[in-house]
Amino acid sequence: MKPSVSIGSVFSSLSVEARAGSNAEGRAVWMCRCICGGTVDATSKQLTKTFRTACPNCQDSGSKSTLQVRLKKYVVGPTGCWNWTGKQNEHGYGAIQVEGKYTRAHRAMFFMLNPDADKSLVVMHTCDNPQCINPTHLTLGTQKDNMMDMHKKGRFKGGAPKGNKNAVGNEGWKKGGITAKYAQENLK
Repeated sequence: MKPSVSIGSVFSSLSVEARAGSNAEGRAVWMCRCICGGTVDATSKQLTKTFRTACPNCQDSGSKSTLQVRLKKYVVGPTGCWNWTGKQNEHGYGAIQVEGKYTRAHRAMFFMLNPDADKSLVVMHTCDNPQCINPTHLTLGTQKDNMMDMHKKGRFKGGAPKGNKNAVGNEGWKKGGITAKYAQENLK
């Protein structure tokens, strides 16, 4: 079944914002916003057939691709989550090189779009999908906020993995530590 196009739909790195009219063949043309903030017009057919045309700001100019182009290259849509298909770290988060260092792709996306944000904070997923880099699914918070969110949503799996020197089996979190503290605060 072919996905339908409507305002708010997401296709790869493009979000449909408005109907822009019709082309010469009578096809609907949609005004879309790219992850870089640029706009591009596309027909429904282009959007639903793995649309790969970038906005003018993201045209790949060769081997020295911008961060926008590199982030866009490894995104799969059109679901609400923009799943990263490139390199991943051991925890399933997308990894991309920024200024010579590997960073998580969702952090790169967030700080590319919010360059003045506090980089000492963590970038959290509202969708709980470590592969997602959709900016509408990303929020900024403290590590405490992240732990509280994890407990509130029931994503805590019971402590450190077996063999971790900082925990006793899988029950170490019950003995104390920062996640147990956050769990207790959440229960109050």
